[in-house]
Order: sequence, then C-alpha cells, then structure tokens
Amino acid sequence: MKRSLQRLSGTQAVTATYILLSLALAAALAVAVFSRDGRLPGIAACMLICAGIAVLRLWIHPRLVQHDLALKTLLAARPQRSEGQTCTDSAPLGVLIDEVMQQVRENYLEILSRNQNSLMVLQNQINPHFLYNTLDCIRGEAMESGMDDIANMVEALSSFFRYSISSGDVLVQLRDELHNTDIYHQIQQYRFRDRIKLDIECEDERALDCYLPKLTLQPIVENCILHGLEMRESNGLIAIHVELTDKRVIITVSDNGCGMSANGVDMLRQKLESGHDLDGERGMVRHGIALRNINQQLKLIFGPEYGLSVSSQLGVGTEMEIQIPAVFSRRACRTGGST
Repeated sequence: MKRSLQRLSGTQAVTATYILLSLALAAALAVAVFSRDGRLPGIAACMLICAGIAVLRLWIHPRLVQHDLALKTLLAARPQRSEGQTCTDSAPLGVLIDEVMQQVRENYLEILSRNQNSLMVLQNQINPHFLYNTLDCIRGEAMESGMDDIANMVEALSSFFRYSISSGDVLVQLRDELHNTDIYHQIQQYRFRDRIKLDIECEDERALDCYLPKLTLQPIVENCILHGLEMRESNGLIAIHVELTDKRVIITVSDNGCGMSANGVDMLRQKLESGHDLDGERGMVRHGIALRNINQQLKLIFGPEYGLSVSSQLGVGTEMEIQIPAVFSRRACRTGGST
C-alpha cells in the first residue's frame, strides 16, 4: 500500500488518504454504536481521536511545507557575506533584505516610542490637575479654619508645582526662574524659619527678559540648602547676583555654608565636565536634576563656551556661576546666540 501511494500524484495521494480516513471514521462509529461490549466504545473513541489528528495534520502539513520552501528559497538566494564584508558589497537581494529588516525594526521602535510618549502625555494631563485640585481643597479648608500659615504654605506649594511640572517650552525668562526660586525659598522658610535668607540682586533689569532653561536656578539653590546650609543654626545666606554684559548674562549663586575642600572642588569640576554622576559632595537633587545635568543642558542649548562653574572654600561657602548668552527670544536660544 505504501509503495502504491508513493506512485500517486499529490492530488491522488490526498484523495486516497481522505478515503482511508473516511473508512476508519465509519468503522469507529459503527463499533461505538452497535457494540455492547463496554470496552469497545473506548477503543472507538481512541480511533476517532487518532483519525481527527490525522485529518488536522493532513490539512496543516502542505501549508507548512509551502512556507518552509519559500523561506529556504529566500535564504538560499541571499549571498553569504564573508568576514569584513559590508552589506553594500553583497548582491542586491541581500541588500534589500537587510534594508527591509532594518526598516521593520525602526518602525517598531518608532511605534513603541510613540505609544510611550502618548501614555506620558496622558499621565501628565491627569496627575497635575488632581494635585492642583487637592492642594486648593486643602488651602480652602485651612482658610476656613483660620490657619493662615498652612493656607499660605499650600498656596506657595501649588504655585511651585504649577511652574515645575506644567507643559510648555523648556526655555523661560530669567524673571520667571527667579520668581519660582523665591517661591521655593518661601516653602523652605516654613521648615528653617529665619535660619536661611535669600537675597536677589539684578544690576540691569533688561537681563530679566533673557531666556534660559526652566529649572536652572531652583535646583542650585536647593543644593545650597541641602549640602551647605542645612546644618547651620542661624544666619544662613543664599545670594543670587545677576550681571548683564554686552553679550552675556552672568548669574552667580553663592552661600555661606560649610563649603568644600580643594579636593572636593576638583572632583566636582571633573564630574561636571566628564558627565559622570555626582555621587559625592554636591550630589543629585530633586527629580534627578543634577548640577551635571544643568551644565550639560546649558552647553547643549547655547554652546560649549557656556555652562556652570564652581568654586568653594571649606568653612567659608560655595559659589556657582552660570554664563548664558544675552538673548531675548527663544529662536535666538535655539540658534545658539552670540558670544
């Protein structure tokens, strides 16, 4: 029988197999219906299961063979590249396959990134509104109860969050940065009372209209408090001085905290320039925004000649200097400005 089936064509072989399976099914049904032996129905059930598996295999197998042959043909037509040989040295079919696979990967990554960004946008739309509404409710309850200090603190916290996490352009005017930094200091006052004072001085008010990245000053002030003034019992001072030159704005943030050793200053400078994480003195600050990140962002937006520099003396205090171009529009910021 096997030799006879081998001589048949593909269609005849399939037809013959169907006929044999039909006979097997009919025999199994007959045994199941007419037999009175309790064991025979079980045998009939096994025969039905086997026949069903054979039919399923008969239907799937030709399709698997067809796809396998197509894949083997495609791979066989692709020339093998020798060691050191690039895709451009291969035959056109190999180049086409590489390009198609690369395009598939790029499309997948693009779709994945787009979905993640959409989710982040949705979360950013939901979470701030919930936060603002909650803070407003707390402030209202505090005012009704006559707790003015709590109401003022909650109002300052709400304003700080609105500025920090609101959507919009990454570039803001210096006056907005100084205002947000002052609000942050007000919030810290509820913790430190009169132990830390903030002094802001601007020689030329035109400098307040210059643009710089959002959240440049507040993390530096926070760093002054956490790593310089937190342990000071009284008379802590953070001074922000703004100077406008012909082509630059120089912002100096200094404190009279504990300061750093010469070795600590050298390590910090190296990390600012090398891009390594700041895991020692003057470490990471809120939301992962480090001095290193601020320095890199300034250089990325304005150019390598701008950025953040540091000087400090142990037991005296620390000074951070920011240099940015004197530009008065976002477009000028994106084109780098002039020196």
